[in-house]
Amino acid sequence: METVSQFGRFIENGACFEAHAAPHRRWMNVHHNDYGTRPEDLEFFALTSQYGDGPIQFRDPAGTHVQLVGHEAAALYVRDDETNQAFCPGGAPLTTPVQDLRVRYRAESTEISSRALGLAATWRIFVPRREPVQLWTLTLQNLSDRPRTLSVFAATRFDLAGHVADVHPEIGGVFAWHYDSKAPDLLRRGFLCVQQAETFVAATGHREDLFTPALSFAAPRLLEGHDLANRKAQSFHTAAAVQARLTLAPGASARVDFLLGHAPTPEAAAALRATLTPAAIDACLAEVAAHQRRLAEAFTVDTGHPNLDALINHFAKKQVNAYLVNKSGYRDNVQVCYTLGMADEALAETALLRAISAQYAAGWAPHCFRPLSSKQCCDGHVWLFAAIPWHIQQTGDFSFLQKKVRWLDDPEPATVWEHLRRALAWTIQDTRVHGLCDLRAGDWNDGLSPRGDTGGRESVMVTQQLCHGLLEVAELAERIGERAYAAECRAHHAEFARRINEHAWDGEWYKRVLCDDGYALGSHNAEEGKIFINSQSWAVLGQVAPPERAVQCMDSLEKLLGLDIGYRTVWPPFSKFNARVGGSSTVFPGNIENGSSYNHAVGFKAVADCVLGRPEHAWDTFRKIAPDNPANPITRSKMEPFAFSNKFYADDYHYGETLYAWNTGTGAWFTMLLVEYILGVRRGYDGLRLQPCLTKRIPHARVVRRFRGATFDIRLDNSAGRCTGLTRLKINGQPVSGNQLPDLRTGTHVVEAVI
Repeated sequence: METVSQFGRFIENGACFEAHAAPHRRWMNVHHNDYGTRPEDLEFFALTSQYGDGPIQFRDPAGTHVQLVGHEAAALYVRDDETNQAFCPGGAPLTTPVQDLRVRYRAESTEISSRALGLAATWRIFVPRREPVQLWTLTLQNLSDRPRTLSVFAATRFDLAGHVADVHPEIGGVFAWHYDSKAPDLLRRGFLCVQQAETFVAATGHREDLFTPALSFAAPRLLEGHDLANRKAQSFHTAAAVQARLTLAPGASARVDFLLGHAPTPEAAAALRATLTPAAIDACLAEVAAHQRRLAEAFTVDTGHPNLDALINHFAKKQVNAYLVNKSGYRDNVQVCYTLGMADEALAETALLRAISAQYAAGWAPHCFRPLSSKQCCDGHVWLFAAIPWHIQQTGDFSFLQKKVRWLDDPEPATVWEHLRRALAWTIQDTRVHGLCDLRAGDWNDGLSPRGDTGGRESVMVTQQLCHGLLEVAELAERIGERAYAAECRAHHAEFARRINEHAWDGEWYKRVLCDDGYALGSHNAEEGKIFINSQSWAVLGQVAPPERAVQCMDSLEKLLGLDIGYRTVWPPFSKFNARVGGSSTVFPGNIENGSSYNHAVGFKAVADCVLGRPEHAWDTFRKIAPDNPANPITRSKMEPFAFSNKFYADDYHYGETLYAWNTGTGAWFTMLLVEYILGVRRGYDGLRLQPCLTKRIPHARVVRRFRGATFDIRLDNSAGRCTGLTRLKINGQPVSGNQLPDLRTGTHVVEAVI
């Protein structure tokens, strides 16, 4: 039985989750501005909890990250100046009771409303599309029969490391900057101010002017009737707070707006404040909402599971977009483009070209490129093998291959096609003693970073990914007339598949890492780490495993790695440090890559289920990882109902709990899994094709997908319980043979597909 209703419900046709009961932890919503590509662009990323707090960070185009605000480091207080009683709209950090508390999580904003002390409060928080600032709007209504004089205090602690916080009445607040006389840094600066100048009373940059000696947001001096005193502070003495004052007649309402963000100078902060009038703030919110609606309308699903449908239709696209803004890993940003292109082709292309431009001329790519990391993992460039073909399958635009893109270490640009070919050539030759890909400093699993004195190692997973990529590139090469190169790719696929099956098959599953001296990770001979999830999934995805081995390795995965909360990355987990494993063996068993259900990897597994035509396995896997798995309800997992999470602990202490949501590649893979593999509305060079792998538990489903200028309204009939394949296909009432939809570039088209 679903337990989402214990905490709230999806409203507004799934576009909003309204929480009416306090969850067991902070549930975060994410708000961010646009992905920046110009030298002046700053990418601004903020997590917002039901209390209105949450970490805020931003970065410049080079990837320099600045943590503006940390966790649990912001609050909004409303005080009756006559009685000195005060409350917080979200019910914390002050413990003053509030009634009718509602938190509305939307793609564009977070809204907190409550009643206390004869007042109704609504606090709205969002980030506009272009400015590096979080905007707070507090609306108060006087529910009492007497006039009220109220002070509103907005407070935070900047996390700029060694900074000065000074009061600037001309901006109505506090401006803070990183203090380093040897290296002035215009980036590490922030401000907090009230927009309405007439409401400004005072501000402070000194923590002792804001807090009692407890130095806690739960114990501010404002409860003692203290007004802020315009104090400046430096280093660990700093805080930031602004006091605004309103007078409300009985029944009257008023609003006050606060800006929390970055500006290089107080003058720039003042200019931004002047621009963002209340009307302009509302217009910014309307613009964000319209943008989120466009993303939502790119594709929608109806599986008969309203909570899951709301997650995919309204929040998953934002999760994918936000991950792009926040992450700096090469593999992360490239993988996100797999799914982002389904919702926003232009943004996916921008992000993909940016990643391609960070490729070395030899063909390989850095581990991170914003900022640049010198760590050489073996997998970064490998994700291009699918990203580039799949982008063209989405857009139908083969001219993308001819775009000129620079190299990281060579000023002479080359075409996207050349970048792809060099990445493939690098991977083909970058092998060790068994002819498999050199693991180098690690692969997708960051925890596989062995100590240098343990000798050379080969990644079975990345070699399987190479096999997947060789087939993708071969098909693309055929499409553009390079048949000889396509044949060469297919020959390499056959050879690498042979090597994997000769050296990495362990009898019932595939090994994960081969060492030069004969030792193997992921072998039944190992004391710990006998089987890994990824080398089974990618044996199927890379078309490496012969049919009987494909079934056997996936059955072994189910048997040995399957849990009611998901699937372990490895079994048994490592209980002690293993120099050949590295980082994964340094965390406690059942955590992160050491045996938790690391959900990004589970996405690979579920897609492999669909490739093998195992619909019940695929759906069960989706349900385990999506919020409120019946076997792992939110009362235990503590996860947000409107976001995918990074992992579930599989240890005895935290079993079933998730660590965090939003900042994970899980959302991208599970969105693609549901739309393109389970429901089977898959992109292709000739247009959409239908390849459903639908559980018997869903007799009817619907997908509406915008594709190359046309909209396809696809109704799937699985009432016969066949689950895979099509027995009948019609478009606009006309029969169509096979499973390929025509590449129609305009209009809306109704598709009837009987499985």
